[in-house]
Amino acid sequence: TKAFPQYQEVSFRNESHPQLSTVIMSTALLKKKVVVIGYGFAGSKFTAQALKKHPDWEITVITPFDYQEVPLRMTESIAAGSAVHDKAIYPLLREPGVTYIIDVVETLTDGSLRTVSGVELTFDAAVLAVGQKIPFFYPDPRSESTAEARKASIRALNETIQVAKSIVVAGGGAVGTEVAADIKL
Repeated sequence: TKAFPQYQEVSFRNESHPQLSTVIMSTALLKKKVVVIGYGFAGSKFTAQALKKHPDWEITVITPFDYQEVPLRMTESIAAGSAVHDKAIYPLLREPGVTYIIDVVETLTDGSLRTVSGVELTFDAAVLAVGQKIPFFYPDPRSESTAEARKASIRALNETIQVAKSIVVAGGGAVGTEVAADIKL
C-alpha cells in the first residue's frame, strides 16, 4: 500500500472463517461525504451512530429547524402550557464534527443538492430522514423554523384552550385520547 497511497489495508474478522482476513480497498470508499436530510428521531440517531462507526466520514445535516421536537409530548405541551415546552421542544442536538445547515433542500440529484438559500453540496451518500406527514391538530411545525416561533404558536394555542368554555375532541384514537386526558378544564 506504500506504493499506492490511494489504497489502504483493511482487516476484518470473517464470521464463517475465524482467521483474520485482510483486503486492500480504495481509500475513497473509506472516507465518505454523507448528507443527512432531516434531523428528527431517525436523522439524529443515524448521525450519532454513523459518527461512532465511521469517524472519518464528513457528515452534513440539513434541517429546516433550529430545534428538535418530540411529537408525542405535544398534546401535553399544548394543554399544560409553557411549563412543559422544554420537554417537547429543545435546542438542536449537535454532534461534534458535523456541519449543520438550517435550510430546506430544493433539488436533489445523484450526488449533489441545492438548498432554497442557494447552498450547493456534493456527496457520496444521502440519507433521507424527513419524517412522516401526519395530520396535526396543533400548529404545523413546517412554518416555524425557530424554537421561539414554535413555542409562541404553542403558547397561543394553550391560551385559547385555557379560556375555552368547552372543548370537543372528535375522535377516540391515540391522539384524541391523549388530548382529552391532557386537557383539564
